Amino acid sequence: MTRCHRFRATETNGILSLAKDLARLSADSIDTQGLQSVLQNDKGLKSLKAVQALVALSVREEHARTLMAPLFGIYDLRLADAHLPASDLSSAFSRASVNTGLPAVVQGFELLNAFVGALYGISYLVAGVTGKPERT
Repeated sequence: MTRCHRFRATETNGILSLAKDLARLSADSIDTQGLQSVLQNDKGLKSLKAVQALVALSVREEHARTLMAPLFGIYDLRLADAHLPASDLSSAFSRASVNTGLPAVVQGFELLNAFVGALYGISYLVAGVTGKPERT
């Protein structure tokens, strides 16, 4: 987590590395089995899709997709950093709410802002689904 700051993003490769670390904190750290126990009907969903299904228990599917878009965009950027073929990077940057016309350090800020915003929105909705209070 200490490596996740906007100053890692001084160039495109830094932004992709930052996205990789953010994906490790989110998609790669999700307890899929725990989610499956809550979802019951959606066995086989993995990681971010399972979280999206959980969020969709509280809001319309369209809103859940919008809320999750930054995390999916960040995951696609993570794939690009790992030199694996990723879908269109402009789409990944767009979903992650990053304006590629801005300086890299500002893009890093936007990436972090979208990440934290998505996590905050998800935690707010999931607290309502599970009946557990939010952490402050």
